[in-house]
Amino acid sequence: MRSVYLVLWLFAAGSLVYWYRMGQPQSIADAAGEKLDCVSYSPFHLPGQTPFDRELVITPAQIEADLRALSQQFGCVRTYSVDQGLDIVPSLAQKFGMQVWLGIWIGRDAAINEHEIALGSRLAREYPSVIRGLIVGNEVLMRREQTPANLRSILADVRSRAPAVPISYADSWDFWLRYQHKMADAVSFATIHILPFWDDDTVAVADAAHYVADTYHKVQKEMGGKPLLIGETGWPSYGRQRQDAPASLRGQAQFIREFSAVARADDIPYNIIEAFDQPWKRRSEGAVGGYWGIFSADSQAKFPLRGPVAEAPEWRTLSWLSMTVLFVLFGFLHWRRQGWGGSLLSITLPWSVFGGAASVAYWRDMWMTNRNWLEWSYSSLFALALLCACYGFIKGARLKTKSSSAGSVL
Repeated sequence: MRSVYLVLWLFAAGSLVYWYRMGQPQSIADAAGEKLDCVSYSPFHLPGQTPFDRELVITPAQIEADLRALSQQFGCVRTYSVDQGLDIVPSLAQKFGMQVWLGIWIGRDAAINEHEIALGSRLAREYPSVIRGLIVGNEVLMRREQTPANLRSILADVRSRAPAVPISYADSWDFWLRYQHKMADAVSFATIHILPFWDDDTVAVADAAHYVADTYHKVQKEMGGKPLLIGETGWPSYGRQRQDAPASLRGQAQFIREFSAVARADDIPYNIIEAFDQPWKRRSEGAVGGYWGIFSADSQAKFPLRGPVAEAPEWRTLSWLSMTVLFVLFGFLHWRRQGWGGSLLSITLPWSVFGGAASVAYWRDMWMTNRNWLEWSYSSLFALALLCACYGFIKGARLKTKSSSAGSVL
């Protein structure tokens, strides 16, 4: 039994260390400047919102609230479409002193493409001082929804409708290199995506900022000095670890801050992905897909641009509270059955510490990963079963201790 006690105390000590580190602020280099350059803005971050619901139109009030929050940290937003209420972005951006890389979504549907092109081109003509450029199509070659020839034709059409505004096409940096000879002369500048977390050879967060800058210079050199915009770069704040790259809030803050300094020193134009966490992405990309936002889905800034950053300070507080509640509960039940015996500290205390810490860690994962009522039901029942097993172990250990004591007396 002593070996069981030892293991239990080790788990309890490990739990205390884990939650201490999760809530302890760590020093990270500050961002360069009071504001970052630009950020991808998609308004589909509230419950039930998804761009796949073609009938959904985001209200001007929500978009205005979003841009007001973003204007505190960014001077620009990049959009991906002008549909579903997003056509109001240039007007509201002008109100908040922001500029826009305006996206025109291109897919397989010719009618939807034409609607996007017509509306996007009109907005470019109406807001020439607000719209930095039109980004026509996003990773459509990667998705194989258009051929290079068709895409060139679309770009030429947009150029004829909005001749005074620079136009571009956005894709992963390796796809741009693959199609540069067919596409480079069709755009004013190339928009490349460099996401070190998703690259085939994932880059650790400590090396990610310089990796993005090096890749930018590599692509620019191979494309003969073509003007480039980093249209997407960022780091997820939660999700599964990929190779040696964990998704974490501190990692996200570190990458964003360090890259902003590298980009300023190298004069690299960039856009961070993304403004708000997008819960709908978790269905196709897993939990990590929903946590690339600088703001949470409920519009709370995840970290400041300056000063120390803690991974999960609010969850650490809940962990301490859970440990205390379990200790009081298990201690009361122990007292009811056996009085103030020695097992109160030898068993109840470590089980309360470990059980409380583990339950909050499990709850945090449930909160961050569950996508529907079925997953919530399954994970909640599993958590309840673990707590019952925990109490059953404590009760069994106490009864065994009591029986052993009675045997010694006899």
